[in-house]
Amino acid sequence: MAEGIDNAAIFCCFLTPEYEQSLECHTELKYAKQKSVKIIPCIITDLNLWKYSEWLTSIIRNLEPVPFYVFQDISDISDAIDWLLYYMKNDASSYINLPSSIASKSNYLFEIIKYEYQRNNRIERLINPAQSFSIEQSYINLVIVNTKDQLEKEKQMDKIQHSDAIMGTYEDIYGVKTTIEIKDILTSCKGDKKQIVVFGRAGIGKSTFCRYIAYQWAKGSYWQEYELVALIPLRRLTTNRYPSSKEYTLVDLVIKEVFSFELSNNEEQIFKEQFDAKKTLWILDGYDEIIGNIPPHLECLFGKLLNTPHHILTSRPYLNTLSYAVQMEITGFTDKNITEYIHQFFELIEEKSENDIIKKNALLKFLRSKQSIWGIAHIPVNLELICSVWSNQDLSEIRHLTITTLYTAMTEWLCRRHLMLQSSKIQILSKKKLYENCHKEITFLETLAFHAMKNNTIIIQPRLLNKIIEETQIDSEEDYPKILKIGLLKSFDKGSTGNQLELEKDHYFIHLSFQEYFAARYLIHALNDSKSEEAKVFINHQKYNQRYALVFQFISGLISETHSQPKVEMFWNIILGEPLDMVGIRHMQLVISCLDAASGITTIPSHSELLKRIANYIQHCILQSSEYEINSNQIMQHFKAAESVINNDILLEMFISLLKHGDTNINRQTLVVLRHLNISNQLDTIRTLIANYLSHQDPTVRKCACEVLRKMGEKAATNEVIGKLVSALRDHDYTVRQNAYEALGKMGEKAATHEVIGKLVSALRDHDFTVRQSACGALVNIGKKAVINEVIKQLVSALGDQNQKVRESAYKTLAKMGEKAATNEVINQLVTALEDQDYKVRQNACETLDKMRNKVATNEVINKLVSALVHQDDSVRQIACVLLSDMGEKAATNEVINQLVSLLANQDCRVRERACAVLCKLGGNAATDKVITRLLSALEGQNVSVTWNACLVLGDMGEKAAKNAVIKQLLIVLEHQNCMVRGCACVALGQMGEKAATDEVVNKLLSALRDPDDSVRRRACIALGKIGEKAATNEITNELVSALGDQGYMVRESAREALVKMSEKAATNELINKLISVLQDQNQKVREIACVLLGDMGEKVATDEVINQLVSALEDQGYMVRRRACEALGKMGEKAAKNEVIHQLVVALTDNEYWVRRSACEALGKMGEKAATNEVIDKLISGLRDHDYTVRQNACEALGKMGEKAVTNEVIDKLVSALGDQNCFVRQRVCIVLGRMGKKAATDEVINRLSIAREDENYLVRQNAREALVKMGEKAATNEVIDKLISALRDDDYRVRQNACEALVNIGEKAAANEVIDKLISGLRDHDYTVRQNACEALGKMGEKAATNEVISTLLEIMKNGKDNYYNIALRTICNLLRRTSILERLDSKLILEWYKLETDYDVLVGISLEELIKSFGFEGDSNWRFVLMRCAFLRGAALIECGNEFLLYDKKEPISSVINDCETREDLKKNCRTERERLHLAL
Repeated sequence: MAEGIDNAAIFCCFLTPEYEQSLECHTELKYAKQKSVKIIPCIITDLNLWKYSEWLTSIIRNLEPVPFYVFQDISDISDAIDWLLYYMKNDASSYINLPSSIASKSNYLFEIIKYEYQRNNRIERLINPAQSFSIEQSYINLVIVNTKDQLEKEKQMDKIQHSDAIMGTYEDIYGVKTTIEIKDILTSCKGDKKQIVVFGRAGIGKSTFCRYIAYQWAKGSYWQEYELVALIPLRRLTTNRYPSSKEYTLVDLVIKEVFSFELSNNEEQIFKEQFDAKKTLWILDGYDEIIGNIPPHLECLFGKLLNTPHHILTSRPYLNTLSYAVQMEITGFTDKNITEYIHQFFELIEEKSENDIIKKNALLKFLRSKQSIWGIAHIPVNLELICSVWSNQDLSEIRHLTITTLYTAMTEWLCRRHLMLQSSKIQILSKKKLYENCHKEITFLETLAFHAMKNNTIIIQPRLLNKIIEETQIDSEEDYPKILKIGLLKSFDKGSTGNQLELEKDHYFIHLSFQEYFAARYLIHALNDSKSEEAKVFINHQKYNQRYALVFQFISGLISETHSQPKVEMFWNIILGEPLDMVGIRHMQLVISCLDAASGITTIPSHSELLKRIANYIQHCILQSSEYEINSNQIMQHFKAAESVINNDILLEMFISLLKHGDTNINRQTLVVLRHLNISNQLDTIRTLIANYLSHQDPTVRKCACEVLRKMGEKAATNEVIGKLVSALRDHDYTVRQNAYEALGKMGEKAATHEVIGKLVSALRDHDFTVRQSACGALVNIGKKAVINEVIKQLVSALGDQNQKVRESAYKTLAKMGEKAATNEVINQLVTALEDQDYKVRQNACETLDKMRNKVATNEVINKLVSALVHQDDSVRQIACVLLSDMGEKAATNEVINQLVSLLANQDCRVRERACAVLCKLGGNAATDKVITRLLSALEGQNVSVTWNACLVLGDMGEKAAKNAVIKQLLIVLEHQNCMVRGCACVALGQMGEKAATDEVVNKLLSALRDPDDSVRRRACIALGKIGEKAATNEITNELVSALGDQGYMVRESAREALVKMSEKAATNELINKLISVLQDQNQKVREIACVLLGDMGEKVATDEVINQLVSALEDQGYMVRRRACEALGKMGEKAAKNEVIHQLVVALTDNEYWVRRSACEALGKMGEKAATNEVIDKLISGLRDHDYTVRQNACEALGKMGEKAVTNEVIDKLVSALGDQNCFVRQRVCIVLGRMGKKAATDEVINRLSIAREDENYLVRQNAREALVKMGEKAATNEVIDKLISALRDDDYRVRQNACEALVNIGEKAAANEVIDKLISGLRDHDYTVRQNACEALGKMGEKAATNEVISTLLEIMKNGKDNYYNIALRTICNLLRRTSILERLDSKLILEWYKLETDYDVLVGISLEELIKSFGFEGDSNWRFVLMRCAFLRGAALIECGNEFLLYDKKEPISSVINDCETREDLKKNCRTERERLHLAL
């Protein structure tokens, strides 16, 4: 397509309504217009039946269409063609565009690539590829991976240990990372190279991400600095596609992978000539799919790809072996994405019914009520499955819908869909028949899932796959393809040949949770067959292994679905039987999750007793724990997700009894727990009790009560509760009011009663603004969820309230509701309010209309807003201006534009400004031929104000207004009698850029350089600068150089800037020679600016002649010329560092004017080591005594840049003397320079003087002295220096304290740390809190060296004295110090024991795994460590079981075995566990 247009004289476009809507029509017409190819629109559809769209009108406007629709018979077609040919011959001669140059030919190839990327804009669904959605609707969430720990955690995906990590929500998993917009990812790269690796798990959307960014580039939305974005699926680098018979280049790769067709030899040659790797962004998709399997002959090509300066590489986290400075990750859906995706999914259903809308809303409500299912919905493939099942089956009808029933339903749906592809009769199969038909496939998936779980892998290798095929007697040719078609098991090709057999590939379940579900099914079957004992042993040994937590939950749910009492009893006897968890936390978690999965089954052994134990434990937590401890409690986290357990009568009666308790703390803690629970039973009693707390004397209790009611939402919406919440809006505590309105908002339409809304509207007139704000928020929330007519009706009424505050609040409420509140009545009220006498009302009305802008762009509103532009209140004019601008095309009507243009003549300058601003902001929408014509008329008018404002508007339209007629009229206006008009005409021509750069325009601007008014001359300079290279003629250059001597300072500056801009594009010899010649100009100002200009041009003009002339200028009579000459030579850097230049700069160091001396120092410093002669150094040393402080400062800075040659004893001595300089900036600079010299300057004298400088009156001196000492490292680690730094810890300035702390850390790491540590220990006991705090933080940062018995002992003493801020700092310090077992081994175990016997539930050894601790210390050794290990197990929720002499500890990984032969030791350990369980009320 593009090649044809590029080589065409005329483009005949046959138009129909259907073609107009296509991407091809957009692309072809846009490209033809861009290439100035004559377009002949041939209209196929009768124009009486079809109206052009606005975008098509903008392209074919003023073109004569050929009405093909008049030729209705086949016989008429020849006549139509004759007419078209005649038209082309007689009308197209002036438009013929000869074939482009090679450069433009390559452009059409790039246009083809963009076209292909845009055409490939549909994303197939993961489960049902027959359906697709627009790539624009993709939800791709990126986070920045900014720590090695996070990356290492993600690399463990192939050996996943903790299923909770997968089941968590997006916010839980990724909340700690920094999110980033896709368009901004390249800004994360420092320097010129843009290289990024993007990680993502299987099925998360890596390939969609790659297609998305290629699509956005093709659209022009992203990264237009690149000529080409090359999307390369790395899996295609195979021997089949790239035979070993030749060597391949990057160009070969683009031609083969990016183009969808084969290029001709000519096209290939053109592309090779024009391809620029530096202007190409490579998108390399699937590093994990090729690494380790790259064909040998392609390794060189692959290496070239990875070395490209600009590329984005995608990979699974655990298969990446590269190191990138910028690492990102594609994450799952956010909560908002889930809602949007569900809406999108149901919108795409063909033949939608009202029932589908009901199902959509029911699904959203259901997901939000099921925390565990909400978690898995954050994975795209899972959410698609859930939506697919829900659309075919209303799962909400299932009484006890659990995660197990959901997975069963999804599995059945996939099996049914799989069978339906073979026969449509399958839809009516019973559940039993369905499983019989898929028995082989299901059995295989169960067996494979279990053995993969047992082998601890999610990537299933061919060996295991083939073993299971053999074990389950699957026919690999007939049965295996059917298994893959179900959609639960996926394969990926990692071979180098590209045609790997399916059974040779690695496989994975679409999500780990499906693998766990099928493993659970396997174990249930195993319990009933010959493998029963083996299955029982397996469950018994693994029931506390967190890796199987979800498996056991699924088993419990699946067994309960069978309604088989023997199976239920068998499973629960194993769970509740020996060996039991001696710690108890993991056992309680297991019981809670399995009870919840068995929702509705009451025949579980000891069912009531189990629930009572849970209730006792929860009650203990509420009675004994803080809010923080409740929120972080591991059992509580499981309990919050167990909806069926929560809503059991035993648990609810416990909560009711606590709510009736008279103790305020117990009431508050109970509410703290309830606000996280989804309660659906005994609602009447519970909500009544909670509502009563809205009048409690304690504000935190009232706030918590509001939070619980907010959580309950519509379930709490009784008249009594709503009434009390409305009363709470007047609570004197802000947090209560805020939570009350949020609670009302969550109650939706049930709270949208006339009475409630009336009370909320009344609250809008409350004297307390927070009450008004709360009422406003409640109305907004109710309006979002309910039938809002009643809300809007009351708010409209409030708009007329006598109380100004009520009117104001009503406006704000309507504004927050936005377009939902945009009824005709509201809009009419708002429009009327634009004329209200109260300016605040007018302002609020405008702001409210702005929020409704898409619905209020009616003629009436627009006309009112135009009228508001002349209002006497500027704030009203401003908002009206913004509103009209935001309305865009809808406001760009002839009538509005005519009114706006007429307003350009208004007497009030601010009105003219606003009208001008609206026209400018309408941008492309206002830049129509009609608007430009109207503005053109304004240019011809007599009113000066209208004329110059019209110039400004046309200038803001830029190139769009660069019509011949406009330019011609602007040239006439350049001779207007009013200087402001002439100046604005210059500005307009300049903003039109190169399109206005005709000889006539340039000559007129040249004349304007001689205008008698300096503002016109200045604007002429600016315009010529913007036109750039085309204006860089000798005559213009000469005139601009002459302007350097203009009397007006701004003219001189503008002339200089124009010359600089011209030099950037065309630093011609003529311009340089002209500047050299004017260095002899009689006008000192001209000579000065010539020096500045040459300096701005820098090294590219650093010829011998230029340098010699600048050296001569160093002797100029004008001191400012000498100064500028120094600066110019400095900017030319090492190129100007010649002996003669250096000598003359040394002479300049003795100049009478301090400006010259200062600039000479600066220039020598920029020349660096090349200028470091003895003579220069001596003179700079002398400069340290100059009477001007800026010279002293620059002399010091220059010495610091001279390198090693300047690090002499004499220089150091003089710098030390300068530390006593009376000027703080000099002292600061000396500290910086001494620090730059580092260890070489670290003499006793220097260190001593820097230590003194640490107490300087100026904080910058103190800070830089500290940094200098840090850089001197161990040489600065003297007692005197350390004492000074310790003293600095009490400095008034926090920056000094912080720097002293860092200095001590640095010295301690590099030097004899004992001295530093001893001083810091003393600092821990200092009477000054700040010193203690900073000493503590310094010790924490020093790491292992500071982990001594004395330090830990002192920190423990601090913590015993009370829980204040210092306590928390000491706690953090201990945690930082105790990071490795090697540190613990040298410490006294009594100290560690002392910590764990403190009344704290914080695990100070959290940075060390239990496995490491047990290996290092064990249960059999030191009794102190035995107690510590037991406490760590409790704090981390680990399980400990006894099997004879062997004890197994289940932490996050596989069980850790410890053999304890000593009977007394075993009993001591069990006793400690019992004591701790009793303390925590953990009954087994």
